[in-house]
Amino acid sequence: RSFGGGQGITTSRSNGLNYADVIGETVDISADYFNSSSNSENETSTQRETILSDSRYFTNSNSRSDSDTDSHSANLEFEIETDSTFQLNIEPSFSYSKSRTLYSSFDETFDEDRELTNQSNVNSNVESFARQFSTDISATKRFGNKGGFIRAEFETNINKRESDDFLNSIAEIFGTDAETIVRDQFTDGENDSYGVSAEFTYRLPIIAKKFFLNFEYEFSRDKDKNRQSTFDFNDTTQDFTDFNTELSTDFEYTDSRSIPTFGLTYRGEKFFTRFNLGYNIRTLENQDLLRPQFNVERDFKNLELNYRANYRFSPKSSIYGSYRLGNNPPALRQLQAFTDVSNPLSIVIGNPNLEPSNRHSFYAGYNGF
Repeated sequence: RSFGGGQGITTSRSNGLNYADVIGETVDISADYFNSSSNSENETSTQRETILSDSRYFTNSNSRSDSDTDSHSANLEFEIETDSTFQLNIEPSFSYSKSRTLYSSFDETFDEDRELTNQSNVNSNVESFARQFSTDISATKRFGNKGGFIRAEFETNINKRESDDFLNSIAEIFGTDAETIVRDQFTDGENDSYGVSAEFTYRLPIIAKKFFLNFEYEFSRDKDKNRQSTFDFNDTTQDFTDFNTELSTDFEYTDSRSIPTFGLTYRGEKFFTRFNLGYNIRTLENQDLLRPQFNVERDFKNLELNYRANYRFSPKSSIYGSYRLGNNPPALRQLQAFTDVSNPLSIVIGNPNLEPSNRHSFYAGYNGF
């Protein structure tokens, strides 16, 4: 459990309550509440050399931040067993947090001849509020005496975040196209995300309590609504009233996944192994309300694989290993084709033709005591 805090020197305080009880003969209940607050002070200094195929450059960065955070979380769990073959779990949770961060930084970049090419000075004051609610419900029905079961799981998540960001920055670019960019801005931000997922599992015993066929199907859908409205300071009105379209965003991002999975499990006295093969059918969709020409919808289809094995030589020694093939889809910022100039010294252009990246992971080990 996280009790708040960030990088650097952190001073924190936390308290909480736990409750657990049994209601009748079939219901177990547990609940907890935690509150934490913290203050974090952090200073960093970085000197970096970047080597490219035809050149190199040097960057010096210094930053300081001071953050205050206060958070509350509450969790509730019901475990209901009507008989030895049926179990129902219900787990709702809620959290709320607020934070404020004062941040300042100074960056400068030099070419390979140590000539200053650009520098920037940034000061910001960010205040944010976040609320989160989630519910996990699962029901398991065992059948027979050979280890078979059927399970259904349902999960929902609702996250809402609001932020006020005051930014003052000066960026200077030197050379033949010298330029000075001054920003005195206020950004009103809202980020709402909604997620729902359902998973169904069926385990069919082939050899009683040893060898099983596993059939799984998962469907999930996540939707993010992100609005960042940036206003420039107006010298006439002495307020942040000039809407800056170039530095504002307003989009809806949807990630839908459908994953059928087939698996085999063997559980012997000394040897255990499990193999799963899934097919991930994924749709990513972005609707940009400020820049409709950059709307994106992409379909991806990828295999997912997982294998685990464990062999126990004795009660005190065993060897184990695992291999996993997964994939990560491109992030929203990577798919959007518009030019992101929020940082004038690091301009980013998305690519809507990106493909998911495959991730291979393997580990092995030996336990002995």
